[in-house]
Amino acid sequence: MSTTFSRTTASAVLGCAVVLSAAGCGNHSNTGEGRASVSPAPAPSATSQAAPSQAPSADVTAPAPSTISVPSTAPVPSLTPSPAVTTTASRTVVSVYLLSSGHIAASHRVVLGPAVARAAVESLLAGPTESDAAFNYVSKVPSNVQLSGLTISDGTARLSLTGNVSVPAAGAAQLVCTLTQFSSVDRVAITLNGKSLTIPPAGTSLTRADVEATLPVVLVESPTVGETVRTPLHVVGSANTFEAVFRLEVTDWDGRIVANVVVHAASGTGTRGAFDITIPFTVDRTGIGELIASYNSPKDGSRVVVAEIPLHVSE
Repeated sequence: MSTTFSRTTASAVLGCAVVLSAAGCGNHSNTGEGRASVSPAPAPSATSQAAPSQAPSADVTAPAPSTISVPSTAPVPSLTPSPAVTTTASRTVVSVYLLSSGHIAASHRVVLGPAVARAAVESLLAGPTESDAAFNYVSKVPSNVQLSGLTISDGTARLSLTGNVSVPAAGAAQLVCTLTQFSSVDRVAITLNGKSLTIPPAGTSLTRADVEATLPVVLVESPTVGETVRTPLHVVGSANTFEAVFRLEVTDWDGRIVANVVVHAASGTGTRGAFDITIPFTVDRTGIGELIASYNSPKDGSRVVVAEIPLHVSE
C-alpha cells in the first residue's frame, strides 16, 4: 500500500487537524459501495508488553476513570489510546475507525463524556475530517445512517441504526472496531431499521475476529493520522504477521528514515497479537513524516509495506 500526498498541502491541513478533531467536525467521504456484502439475518528488537488499555469502560453512562487538567482551548489528542482529558466539561480522546487503502485505520477524536461509546459512534457517523480526507481516509458507513440507540451489557454492545440505505461489510467492520476499542465491549450486535446485520459466515454478534479480513496486517492504534509526535514515540496496536515479527520505521520531513526497529507482537502467524513499543528518534527540523509498518515476505524475503501513517514529526 502507498500513501501519496503533497507535503505543502499536508502542512496546511495538519495545521488545523487538532482543532478539527477537537471540534468533532467531519466532511463526509462516505460511500455505500459493495452493499451486497452485508445481508440482513433471517428474521531495536522489541518484545511485546501487556496489551495496551484501549479505552475507558464503554459503559455508556460511566465517567472516564482518570483526568488531567488542561486549558479550555482546543485540546491536543494524546498519543496514548483514549485517555481522559478534562476542561470545563469531561473530554475524552477516542478512536474512530475509517478505511485507508481498503483496510481499517484509526483516527482520534476528542468527545464529550460521560457517554463516550455513544459519542465515538456519533463521531464515526459524522465522517472523516478534512485531515483524514487529505490523506485518503474514507468511510463506508453511508452518510445518512443515524444512531437511534446503544446499550452495553454482558460484553455486548447493541447498536440500533436507521436510514434508507444498506451498510456494506466494510462499514459494519468500522462500527465493530469503534465499539470494541472499549474494555467492556467484546462483541457488537448491529440492527439497521430493526433488521440484524451480519458479515457471513459470522452471526449477528460480531467480534474483531469476525472482521479480521478488513484489518491490516499491522493495525496501529496510536499514533493516528495527522498527529504531532515527539521523541520517544509510543506506538501501540496489533499485528498478525509471520512469526509475529514486523518492522516500524519513522521518517522525517525529507523522507529520511530516523528510526528503524524490529517489533515482536504477542502472537502471529494466523493469530493477532498486541504490541506496545517506545521508539526514540532524532530530527533536525519539524515537518511532515510517516510511521511505516512492514514485514518481510516468508516466500521471498521481500519487504511488504502494510501501513503508512502521515504524522507531524516534531523536534
